[in-house]
This record gives sequence, structure tokens and C-alpha cells, in this order.
Amino acid sequence: PAPSLQIRGPMMSVRRITTYLFPIAAVLTSSISVVRAAEEKSGESVAAAEKMPGYARAHGRPTMGVHAHMAAQAYRGTLFQGQTSEDKLRNFGLAVEFMPGMNENMGVFSVGLTANLYPLTPPAALRPIRSYSYSVGGLLRYQLRFVANQILVPMGGAEIAYLRYEIPATGSGQMAVITPFAGLMFFLNRLDPNAAGGMYSTRGVLRSYLVGDVRLITGQNSHASQINGTAVTVGLRLEML
Repeated sequence: PAPSLQIRGPMMSVRRITTYLFPIAAVLTSSISVVRAAEEKSGESVAAAEKMPGYARAHGRPTMGVHAHMAAQAYRGTLFQGQTSEDKLRNFGLAVEFMPGMNENMGVFSVGLTANLYPLTPPAALRPIRSYSYSVGGLLRYQLRFVANQILVPMGGAEIAYLRYEIPATGSGQMAVITPFAGLMFFLNRLDPNAAGGMYSTRGVLRSYLVGDVRLITGQNSHASQINGTAVTVGLRLEML
């Protein structure tokens, strides 16, 4: 017998189509809801981030920085006419810097004023005598920071200062010194954004950094006294509007 030809009615085709369409529509609807929820959450996160110090340009870029440091170890090298393999020259410093509003794509430049104290512990034969030298001057600093919330920021620069020294075995004097430095800054805001937000709202501190660097101090005067030493320093940097 001739094979029978079965023609399915339009109602069966519609049922089959709807059987597939409903699950697809449900999945699409769910996906759209998820995407919208993600967008809203992302928008809230961005809005919250914009209120955090160091994240948003809405507050503007920092215009001022305060940088305090201390020597993690004594300077090593020729210190004041070679006096001293045994002498221990330490360093505590403070800088107030001004940060011109330049394009952040080029990094961040700052210029400032500095003050340093150099406590000197002489060899055992001269103890308990101690001396304190000090310097005042200016500096130029460059940060390789290209985004507002960059967590690690390489930096470098140089300080030029007038140094007044008092050495028990040598006497007193003064000289011009130059101190190039290079190091790394760690963005502390990322560790505790809530505390950082509190610092901004109460004290106007936009960014906080933990800083480590290596410094080389060199100088000489007309009396042939000279200084040439290196040290590692650690410090804290606060940047404000």
C-alpha cells in the first residue's frame, strides 16, 4: 500500500513552538533582570567609590602633601671628614609639598620645603657626648602615578639643602648638600576605605601612603669637610586638597 502522508495541523505546530519559546523567554527575562541588577549595583559601587578619598575626581586632585620620614638605619659612608666608621648619623625629616594641577597622565610632580634633623652618636670614646646637625632646603619629587587609586607608586626626586653640623671631634660648620632619593609608596586607602573616608571628612586628607626609599647625601665645604653617605628611610605621606 502507498505510504500515508500525515499532515500535522497548525495547532500542533503552535504548541511545539510555544513549548520552546516559553523557557527561552524565561531565561532571557531572568538574564535581563540580572544584568539590570548588576548595573544598578555597579552604579552604586561607583557612586560609593567616588566618595572615597583617593578614588574620585569629584573631590579634585590633591594640591598639598605632608611627608615625614626617619632613617631605618644610620647613614653609611664618609661622614664629616671621614670621621667615622663608628659614628652613627641618623635622620628625621619633614617636607611640605605643593602639587601643581598638571595632567595626571604625565605622572605627579611636586615641589616643597624641607627640614631635617641629624642626630649623631659618636664613637664609644667620645660618649656620652652627642651632637645634632640640621638642614633646611627644598625638594622636587616625581611620582609615577597615572590613576587615582594606584596601589603601588614608584617615586624619585632630589633635595637641596643648607646643612649646619656640630661634630665633637671636628667642630662646627656648614655646607650645601644634595640628597637624591628613590623609592616606593603604598596606597593605604585601599586597606581600610571607611577609615580613609573618615580622614577625608574630618581632616581633609585625600590620600595616605606608607613610603620607603633609599637616600644618598653628598656635600662639601671650603674647609674640606665633606659628607657622603646612604641610608634607607621609611615614612608616612598625607595628600590633601
